[in-house]
Amino acid sequence: MQQRWSWHFAPRASLGALAIVAVGACGGGDGNNIPRCIPGQSVACVGTATCAGNQVCKADGTFGACTCGGAGTAGNAGTAGATGGGAGGTAGSTGLTVGAGIGGSAGTNAGPGGRGGSAGSAGTTGAGGATAGTTGTGGATAGTTGTGGATAGTGGAAGRGGTGGAAGTGGATGGGVCNPVAQTGCSAGQRCAWIYTAQGAGHEACLADGTVNLGGACGYGALGETTGFDNCKKGTACISGVCKTICDANAVPDACPTNYLCGRYAGAPFDLAGTLGIGFCDPTCNPLTQTRDTDGAAACGSPNPSAPSLGCFGPLGRSFTCAPVISTTKTQGVAAGTPTYINSCAPGFLPLRPDSGASSAPVCTAFCRPAATSSASPSNAPGQAGSGFTCPDKGAASPNECRYFWWMFEDTNPFMPSPNSNTLGVCFNYPNYRFDSNGDMTLDMVYPSCATLSPTAHNYDLVLTDAEAWGCVAHP
Repeated sequence: MQQRWSWHFAPRASLGALAIVAVGACGGGDGNNIPRCIPGQSVACVGTATCAGNQVCKADGTFGACTCGGAGTAGNAGTAGATGGGAGGTAGSTGLTVGAGIGGSAGTNAGPGGRGGSAGSAGTTGAGGATAGTTGTGGATAGTTGTGGATAGTGGAAGRGGTGGAAGTGGATGGGVCNPVAQTGCSAGQRCAWIYTAQGAGHEACLADGTVNLGGACGYGALGETTGFDNCKKGTACISGVCKTICDANAVPDACPTNYLCGRYAGAPFDLAGTLGIGFCDPTCNPLTQTRDTDGAAACGSPNPSAPSLGCFGPLGRSFTCAPVISTTKTQGVAAGTPTYINSCAPGFLPLRPDSGASSAPVCTAFCRPAATSSASPSNAPGQAGSGFTCPDKGAASPNECRYFWWMFEDTNPFMPSPNSNTLGVCFNYPNYRFDSNGDMTLDMVYPSCATLSPTAHNYDLVLTDAEAWGCVAHP
């Protein structure tokens, strides 16, 4: 079961449910009288040394510090047999970052220890374990050398992982017999592939090259050491029945080609927990029209667009990519269900908390085409008239208003625009949300309607006008 990881782009069942998403909305700028976020919300940010991280909304409606990752301490060195070098420690677990494509940064939790080397074979001498454990990509130092095996005839115990490196931004491999991204560690003519030994379990291995090219239809053999691998060629892996390029989701920018982004999946090959930063290049797309950017194909290239099997999902952060459809019936106001994935809703909708309650279960909310709205242009509140993508067009009746995407999910400092910042909107049921108007840590004021906000006054923010501060117009 592969699930797209949102708070790793997990968030984005069968092969391909997207990862869990942040489900709060926020707005604001640099003033003191506007909520920047809903408590508990997590958004992408750029931290020290331009690392990609995340910051979490505090109870007072402001974001905490940008956190980029934690140390990944691996296991202790052990005794090795003939092949007992311990594998290096993995990078820290990925935090609650948003944004497929740019990749989640390393999180705050300590990473697990690296897998030990294989036990030494019974044999001629007791020497072995001479090689040091390799480090995880996020680590800084290699593991210590395993001690030699005991005597000839009895294999030494497998070496445990070497000590992981210091805190970092998270690696894309984390140790193992070979590197699936770089395709190193195997003999000539072999590929670094994945073997599913059981449901939800497996390991990387050096295997003969596959026969299916990038983008071709693929599959896995029966679970087991000798059969549980795909038939894709070197450097690719079978995801949702298609051979996709293996990539480093922590790299900014990633190495995927134009009109592709590196998406991270939980339960996918090489990264079952979705914490190592190993992803797969997915085609980007338009979340409103659901067309694929590479060729303009409808419904992201679904064989039958009227009954889509692929949809354009994103968003938290800046990236929308084509991924498998879980439901075509979960539209406006329908519960997204638990666990919640980025693609839990039908194409054109996303999971969003329906109010300010941090524990509220997410419901499906429509994307829309925004238009500048203020007290000078109140009729634009539902979205751009005649576009076919107003909130009423998508089943989101008044009082829903089409708020600009940048305000919902990209309100960072400094602001980092995306192609969706000023062209995409989200239908926002503003009366259901409250903010702390006086700094007493109590959500006491209902969010205002865009139709009532001035396009020139600065009642809420020192830099942004009232209409800008609440996401009612494009980011300046």
